[in-house]
Amino acid sequence: MNWSASLRTPDHVLNEWEQRFGLRLFGSSRYREAMDQVCERLGVQEEIEKENFQNSVLRKGCKALRYHVANVGRNAPSDHFCGWCHLGCRRRIKQATSESWLVDASKAGAVIVARCSAQRVLHMANENGLKSRKAVGVVAKIDGDGEDRQLFIKARATIVASGALRTPSLLCSSALKNPHIGKNLHLHPVQIVWGYFPPGTAVDGNCYEGGIITAFSNEAAGWKSSGYGAIIQTPVLHPGTYAMFVPWKSGSHFKENMVKHPRTCSFIVLLRDKGSGTVGSKPDRGVSVRYKLSSHDEERHKEVVEKGLRVLAAAGVVEVGTHHEDMESFKVDGGSDFEEYVKKVVRKGGGPLYSAHQMGSCRMGVSAKEGAVDEMGESWEVEGLFVGDGSVVPNAIGVNPMITIQSVAFCTAQNVVEYLKRKCA
Repeated sequence: MNWSASLRTPDHVLNEWEQRFGLRLFGSSRYREAMDQVCERLGVQEEIEKENFQNSVLRKGCKALRYHVANVGRNAPSDHFCGWCHLGCRRRIKQATSESWLVDASKAGAVIVARCSAQRVLHMANENGLKSRKAVGVVAKIDGDGEDRQLFIKARATIVASGALRTPSLLCSSALKNPHIGKNLHLHPVQIVWGYFPPGTAVDGNCYEGGIITAFSNEAAGWKSSGYGAIIQTPVLHPGTYAMFVPWKSGSHFKENMVKHPRTCSFIVLLRDKGSGTVGSKPDRGVSVRYKLSSHDEERHKEVVEKGLRVLAAAGVVEVGTHHEDMESFKVDGGSDFEEYVKKVVRKGGGPLYSAHQMGSCRMGVSAKEGAVDEMGESWEVEGLFVGDGSVVPNAIGVNPMITIQSVAFCTAQNVVEYLKRKCA
């Protein structure tokens, strides 16, 4: 369950995908219409009846510094304030996949098999097609109360949508050889800065209440220049989640942080990574990820970590910090010591890195030399085999990818329909 942020693919990203990668889809009215259709189905809107503590702090600090700040479209109505919907919306008003596309599929006659995992795609020699192989179905495994059973599915078209970390291993286990499978992995690296606001300061509320992401800042995202930088947003960190992020220094230090948790405002610095990594499969069918932050991306991250600390200070924070195990927090008084602290954080590189989203590991390309699938979403190697997830995007998107992934998948689904019409004619 995602955090409801529903941002369209930014124009500068679409321009790059069309011009640098030669993918005409992303400059077409067809793709923009797909985004319209997706946003309509998910009920995306930007109105906010009540903004929560963390987003109010972000908005207040950005306005004080005259930084960019804007509303975030959400797949939920304006009064959505549950604070728990990343675990499953209790009111079922957030239009997650479970409330939208899967419902539509079921009503259209789709059969959904639970506790089932695909093992490999079946394909055979293709005597009458342009490609040497043709997909004919899938072998899957069903976990039935401790007893594994195999399931063979015969299909005229097969769509793989296992995500950027799992799709490559499924394609490789299906004997596909395209060199881009498992390459070009982008992770939207994230760092976290936090600020403590004692009760009665800044704005009311607790960090785990309300809409998760209703505001964001692209002040250092480079949207009007290189296109590579980072946006600032707010995460949801419930007590158990927050406890995982707090570096262990001592029992008393941990207790102090947990007591402050409700009034601790966290910002995530989400980077559009220019560098990339790889994802492969292990013998036990696990996933092996190799990724190292490039020097370019490291510098961009430092710039935005600094801005995140300044936004917290401008909003009236009392204490700021990162989750770096070698860094102490800092009591803010607005003096020169704060500037020294900011410089120290930047020198340290901020804090631990996390991955917000995974994408690009089976990217789309104008030829088999440029990508694993074509503009239709179809494998360059196997006819009738399509990929419909975030692994096909050419590189990092730079914003929450839900609308982009679903819009690309929407286009691919239309291509599958046309493919089946041709084959059944």
